[in-house]
Amino acid sequence: MPIAARGAALAAVAYVEAIIDFKAAVREGRTETTTAKEKEHQYRAYFDESFGRRKGRASARDIDYVSRHGEVVKSLSEWRQRKGLARNQQIVKSVLLDLGVSRGTELVEAYEVKTSTMRGDIYTGIGQLTVHAKRVDCLRTLVLPADESLATDLIAALKRNNIQLQRYRLTETGVTLL
Repeated sequence: MPIAARGAALAAVAYVEAIIDFKAAVREGRTETTTAKEKEHQYRAYFDESFGRRKGRASARDIDYVSRHGEVVKSLSEWRQRKGLARNQQIVKSVLLDLGVSRGTELVEAYEVKTSTMRGDIYTGIGQLTVHAKRVDCLRTLVLPADESLATDLIAALKRNNIQLQRYRLTETGVTLL
């Protein structure tokens, strides 16, 4: 999404709010405790990821892009919430998995969002869903952009591993799950 697009301000607001929350946690010492570090890898109630412009440097060249991954995860969470949850289910996530639905401590649905259908991204998504959705009956879903094709051998791998495919489309102001 171009920086000047209508929806760009949404990303900026979400990014600033994430920074404010993080700085408060650091100031209060909530990020350095053993408990905090253990919780970082546990599933917990859904939380928004940051999204928006990213700048940096890698291999002696400048990088400047707009990340919409967090925006896709948020739309996915809202979509899943609208579908309704069974008794004792809640929407969760961790730093290792984009989104899940748990019943008590058991993960019953797992979702992994990728912003491209490049082979390496699909391999990573399959691996994340396989490693983190431990129950055989856990519904695993890989969430991919609709406007990018997916190689036939990768489609076959998703089927073979019982991984569902959910597509999405980015617009100037949001995300549409298809």
